[in-house]
Amino acid sequence: MSAGRATPAGGTAGRIYVTDCEGPLTRNDNAQEIAERFIPGGAELFARISRYDDFLADVLRKPGYNAGDTLRLLPPFFKAFHVTDEDVELFSAERVLLVPRALETLAAVSALMPVYIISTSYTPYLRALCDLAGFPMGQVRCTELSLDAWEMPEEEAERLRTAASAALARPVIEIPDGARSADDLAPQVPVIAAALAALGVARVGVDGFEADDVIGALAHRHRGHLAVDIVTGDRDALALELAKHEEVDGVWYFGPKEAAARIEKASAGNLKQVWAETVQRDWLDPRLGEGREFLSRAVQVKNIWVPYGE
Repeated sequence: MSAGRATPAGGTAGRIYVTDCEGPLTRNDNAQEIAERFIPGGAELFARISRYDDFLADVLRKPGYNAGDTLRLLPPFFKAFHVTDEDVELFSAERVLLVPRALETLAAVSALMPVYIISTSYTPYLRALCDLAGFPMGQVRCTELSLDAWEMPEEEAERLRTAASAALARPVIEIPDGARSADDLAPQVPVIAAALAALGVARVGVDGFEADDVIGALAHRHRGHLAVDIVTGDRDALALELAKHEEVDGVWYFGPKEAAARIEKASAGNLKQVWAETVQRDWLDPRLGEGREFLSRAVQVKNIWVPYGE
């Protein structure tokens, strides 16, 4: 807990008291407990995601990513395992473990100065604490959670359940002291490769090269002097934006029917060629992952009328 100076609207210097929730007031790790209750092997999955959070924040230092964003990575798995807002509300209300005399201390300090709770914990858990303490929810800032407002296709849910099983089959990532990049995790590449294999994800590796080096070199070789642009990110979101783009000549999309329909609709305005497939391919099978079908889809045939004679 900490106190700091503030200046109220009236202009008189005052003091406010700002505290976290888990630790100073309660003894829970609510997100971990929710995962353990509703996801098979949830506590172990939480440990792996939490360590991945450490990697993104402390090693990779990903722009826009903050330490503690583990709670942003968990909700897709909650949704994949059919957890509802009511499940979280009821579970959180039953599981608040208070630090001895925490409520008395909170009430005493509140009588002296404005008190605020700032926590990464989920809304239902903070609401349950506020109900117990008689503390105003308006003076709380926490991680919003609204699972029921989010629709997830069953195909995506199944992929996440498969990914959870694959993650649980592997050990927790070990981050060496002083690690500053993914290269410092090189001894764990076989572990990552095994996880990708378990998920059925095709992988190509070349010693001494990053993935974008390999893709860029191969693409440049086949396209000669033309520039090669590599864009990575969420498949469906990127495909939709590329379908709308006036300077992109064509889009190939392999994924769910709903997303394919959105991409075909978005491309209609600029007459873009779209190859959309919603049937799962075995990309390691030469008959399905390469061949003349891909060549024909990559070539646009134009007919030219040349009149001659009388």
